[in-house]
Amino acid sequence: MSKKIKVKLVDKEKLTFELLEDAQKGDRFTLTDEDREWLQSIDSIIEQDIEKYISEKKKEDWKKEFLLNDEEVNKLREQIENLKTSQNKSRNQIANLENEQKIELDKKDFEIIRLTDKLNDLTNSLQEKEEELQKRFEVKQENLINTLETEKKVLKQEYESKENQKFLEQKEELTKQINKEKEEFFNKQLEQSKNDWKELKEQEKEKYEKDLTEKQEIIEDLKKQLDRRQHTNSKRIGEDFENWLQKTFYESFSNLDETVTYEKITKNDANNEKADALIKFNFFSNVKKENIQETITIEAKSESNSGSQKNSSFYKKLDRNREQQKSKYAILVTELEEKDEFSIKSVSEYKNMYVCRPQYFILLINVLFHFAKKESELTNVELNFKTKEEIQKEFENFKKDSIEKLVDKVDKQIPDMFKQVESIEKAVEKLREILNDKFVKYFNQFKSKLEELTIKKQLLKKIDSITEDDSY
Repeated sequence: MSKKIKVKLVDKEKLTFELLEDAQKGDRFTLTDEDREWLQSIDSIIEQDIEKYISEKKKEDWKKEFLLNDEEVNKLREQIENLKTSQNKSRNQIANLENEQKIELDKKDFEIIRLTDKLNDLTNSLQEKEEELQKRFEVKQENLINTLETEKKVLKQEYESKENQKFLEQKEELTKQINKEKEEFFNKQLEQSKNDWKELKEQEKEKYEKDLTEKQEIIEDLKKQLDRRQHTNSKRIGEDFENWLQKTFYESFSNLDETVTYEKITKNDANNEKADALIKFNFFSNVKKENIQETITIEAKSESNSGSQKNSSFYKKLDRNREQQKSKYAILVTELEEKDEFSIKSVSEYKNMYVCRPQYFILLINVLFHFAKKESELTNVELNFKTKEEIQKEFENFKKDSIEKLVDKVDKQIPDMFKQVESIEKAVEKLREILNDKFVKYFNQFKSKLEELTIKKQLLKKIDSITEDDSY
């Protein structure tokens, strides 16, 4: 009697079942609901795959049929076949060419091998010839040496057989010749040494003269500065001091002839007096749209035209001239009181008054010019009245301090200049002594070398050779 067996699906891909109990022929088994659902889904997937396959198969068959029946496709196919045929022919030709080239290369390789073997044979043959020639040369050389030795012995015997007196005469004659050559060589060396000494002397002289010239130029410059401070410069003797000031001014400010001008004062004022010159600085104000002018009253006093007067005796008059000319500054350029060593100094009793030596005149004008230029730039700055007044006050203080510092610095350098001149003069004198000592030292060294000079290296070799001959 058949029965229903329990089973289990263990491999869904291969549809493998496992019996969960013993079974006999005729027994049956039924799938579970889960297994049936899975098999149904498999059937559905298989049906879809079959339909898809049939659809794609139909498309492929249709495409093949279309391609077989389409005229243009056939033409393209024919062209492709022709190209393939042509390509095969080209490949065959290339293969043939490669075979031919390979054959040709093989021939050349064979020829190279043949020539290499031939070259090796020739090299071996040449080496054998060289070895043979070397052996023959060595034999001949040995024979020649033996022959020379024999001849040398014969010559030596012949030489020894000569009379001793004759040999001595020859030796004496050769000695005289050597002494003569030695004297000529010594004289030549002496002349060369003299020339070397002369050249060395000239070099040292040129170096000394160059150093001396440089030192003298420094001394001259310092002397000129001191002369201008203490005395009227020699170039200005006999010419008007005022003209010299004007000339010096134009030489220094020639490139600022419109901004800076120098005017001689020719007319007397209400007090029947006048200053010598008026210097004007001219600047344009962008704010005020007008020229701003700043002037300096100049009074020049030389030692020759003022006798023994003092500088202070001209201050009051100069201040009146400044006020009359409405100038901001007054400068007394003076050569008076030459023992009073100063360069530039401020006159504290009077407003904006300075006294300077002639050589510092341009320096002082330059300083005042740059201050005036900076002041004109301040007028071009648009500020309120209070701010501008504060800036101008601060600038005036700065200007006063700067001029005082400049004057103090220049005056302090004057004693140093004296010391520098004295030091340089002493240094020049010391250089002369050192140079003279060097000349004497070099000459003595040169003289000693000449007295110790020996001439063994070249000429005395002949005497040595004669001595060697005496030993035979």
